[in-house]
Amino acid sequence: MRVIYLHLLFVLLVIFLISSCVTIVEKDPIEQAAKSITTQLGLPETSQSLDDRSIIFFAAQLESGDIVSEGSPSKGSFKSLPEGAKWLFVLDKNPLAKFAHEVVYIYMDQNFEILETQNAQWMPAVNDQPIFLGDIYNAAYSKIKWKNFELTVSESVPVGELVVSVPDNCAIIVNGNDPERYPDVGISKDKEHMEQFYKSFYGENSLRALEYPNNTRQDFENSINALAQGGAKFITIYISSHGSRNSLVMGNTRMTPDDLRMMIFNHPQNSFL
Repeated sequence: MRVIYLHLLFVLLVIFLISSCVTIVEKDPIEQAAKSITTQLGLPETSQSLDDRSIIFFAAQLESGDIVSEGSPSKGSFKSLPEGAKWLFVLDKNPLAKFAHEVVYIYMDQNFEILETQNAQWMPAVNDQPIFLGDIYNAAYSKIKWKNFELTVSESVPVGELVVSVPDNCAIIVNGNDPERYPDVGISKDKEHMEQFYKSFYGENSLRALEYPNNTRQDFENSINALAQGGAKFITIYISSHGSRNSLVMGNTRMTPDDLRMMIFNHPQNSFL
């Protein structure tokens, strides 16, 4: 009996020593929330398809009375929080897109259950304050909590070198104005209407929309190059700006007819409309 008792004490002592040496690693609740989103929305863990590549960003921990709006340059309508919303995440469905593209705001309760989703074109602002700043597609960006594709925009992969597959028919819609020098006179509305028009015909991934400050002559040429490299066959160009017969305002630069002619000449395999 004494032997059994001593053996039991020895076993308990070993268990105590082992447990005291174990470091308990708690899982990051934000990471857990991102995984919960993938489960609730049925997102694939990995993907080689351009159709379902996506990133989940952590946006904000919400408080009662907070207001979420679609961020600049859209400045979309404000939205009151769903009842019980404690967390805001963003699902970016086309993280290689440079400008307006499909994103989804995800409102979750304190247990990371999805309460509501909201479709948008730009990253959100909370209480009119932008919450995504800097190079948000850099692989090291702290708010990226989940991604299901391998190619990410980082300092080692300049945006201009990314090749993204696009449809045969594409369009580039440009608001060429520099609002710091010239009045708008309806240019932004014109660009907005044409953007929606071509998007309805060609689809989300087929459109490149440029506006200040990313609307220079070089930005425009980069967009042509990206669509051509991505497989576009027909590229429609629509530019709304100030200018004359000799040149157009393109942000803080100007573009002449010869500049445009040379850009088109560099892509003989494409048809420009």
